[in-house]
Formats: sequence, structure tokens, C-alpha cells
Amino acid sequence: MDPSGSSCGSLSGNEPLLAQTSLAELAPPVRSCLAGKWHLGSDPAGGPFECAAFAHGYDAWVGGLPGNVAECGGTDYDLWTRVDACGSALSNQYEPEATSAALVSWWVGTHGTRLGVLSLNLAHAPFHVPPAHLLPSGFPTPTNQRQRFEAMIVAYDTLLGQVLAVLNPQNTLVIVLGDNGTPPNAGGGPQSKGTVFERGIHVPMICAASWIQPGESSVLVHAVDVYATVADHFGQAALPTDGLSLRPLLEGRPFAGHDYVLCGNSDEVCARSADRKLRRLASGLEEFYDLALDPNENVNRINAPAYAADVAAHRAWLDAHLP
Repeated sequence: MDPSGSSCGSLSGNEPLLAQTSLAELAPPVRSCLAGKWHLGSDPAGGPFECAAFAHGYDAWVGGLPGNVAECGGTDYDLWTRVDACGSALSNQYEPEATSAALVSWWVGTHGTRLGVLSLNLAHAPFHVPPAHLLPSGFPTPTNQRQRFEAMIVAYDTLLGQVLAVLNPQNTLVIVLGDNGTPPNAGGGPQSKGTVFERGIHVPMICAASWIQPGESSVLVHAVDVYATVADHFGQAALPTDGLSLRPLLEGRPFAGHDYVLCGNSDEVCARSADRKLRRLASGLEEFYDLALDPNENVNRINAPAYAADVAAHRAWLDAHLP
């Protein structure tokens, strides 16, 4: 039961539909585990929030959080509501270490082909100085929000390295993906987290496996491609999403990527192509940016005659793909 006595009711309302396919449901025979943050509401089937991940196909939810660390009775990374096996209790372990250890424990104790999802809160507020043993020797003591934010990312990197040492990427496909850009109160500025500017949506995706060809790519991809890639990895022929399997790209074969991708929230949306972007606010106001000439998105070219055809193409695509 939720220690706050509220059953985390404030987190309800963001539940994915049961008809939607989760990562865990891409290959039903495979054992699956979510370790860490869920943040997708309560159990849509009507059970306790601690069972929400199970309703979407996961076999285990360990070291879990229903939301951010300062919600559901928690206050920070050293006092948070931990979920394990449809139960919860306050924990005073450092959340990132506890969550990483929970995934490692499940992974080691589970045999055969398996799917593990590690969803840490790092580097989400409250910004803090991580334990010294998670930072390199001589790491300078952070004195402001930006420095604390960066230290949290370094701690994440340390923990990820510890997890990968157990998972062994030689026989495991590993996908690391950020969910948004730097928050404004950690030095991100007004065009960062919460917006569809590049500093809000252009995040790293890193893949590792023995069969992946080393290198970098600037091909346009999207978070939804993770689903198609995982489905492909598990031998699923089709997936009801707009995602593309990244396997050809990872194997060094020709891969064109997306012509456009859609990003947004209730305040603003965008249609982004390889080097251009149409941004539309909830008010209907539109902006258009040439990312090749203006990567910092300083010049709005929505009314420039030279871009009229591109604006029309992006607008038509966005209109066709919005709900």
C-alpha cells in the first residue's frame, strides 16, 4: 500500500490503453522485467498502482517508482516509494543504486532469453550531489544546479557500466535512450525540456551488441523505433506502430530512416524532417526552422518565400498525423 495513504492518485490519468503494445508484450514467451520508474499512471484494470506494469505484460516490477522520487510519499533520492511485486514501502537506499541492483538481481536469477528495462530517475530533479563512490576520483564538488545535474549524469554512467558488466553486451542487445533534453532549471534554457526545439527533443540513442557495426549515424530516427527494433530482435514480423526497425542501420546496411517524425505535448508539436522543422503551438501559431543553416533555431522562416513548399509539406504531414 502507498505509504502516503493516497494510493498515488495524483499519478492516475496517464495510463496507456491495454490495447496498446508494451515492450514486454512484443515477445510474450520471453521473461520481462521493469526496474525503476513507471510514471504511466495506475493499473488500468483497476488493481493497485503497484501492479500497473504487470497489467501491461511485465513479469516483474522491481526497485520501482510510480513517478518521480518526490511523489507518493517520497521526498528525494534517499527517501522514495519503492515498488516490488505489487507492493510498496518507503526506502532510504539511494534510488539509482537500489534500482540498478534490483535489475541485476533479476537478470542473474532469470534464465534464458529475457528483456530487462532499466528506467532510472537520474538526472531528474531534485538535483543533488551523488555519492562519492559513483563519481571519478577527484571529481570537483558541484556548487550549482548545472554542476549537480552533470554529476548525476556521471553517476548514471557509472551505474550503467556496472549493469552492463553483468548483462554482457556480447550476447545482449543494449539500447540506451534519453527521454528529453536538459531541463531549464539545470542550464537548459527556454528552448529545452518541455519544448520541441532541438535541445528538448534531440537526445542520445546508443546501441551495443556483438553484431553491431561500430560508428555514428545522423539518420532521422525516433523513440518509437525502439519498439520495432526490439520486435525485430525477438523475431516478430509485424508491429502496430509507425516505428522502423534499426537493425539494418546497426548492421551497416542501407537504411533511409524517417522522412518526418512527430514530437510534442499538449503545448506544442512539431514535424521534423532531416534538416527542417515545423513547430506549432497550441494557439495555432507556427514557426519553421532550417536546421542545416540554423541549428540553434534562431531564425523563424515561416513566411520566407523560398521555404513555402517545404512549409506546406511539413504542415500537410503534421495535419495527417495528429489525432
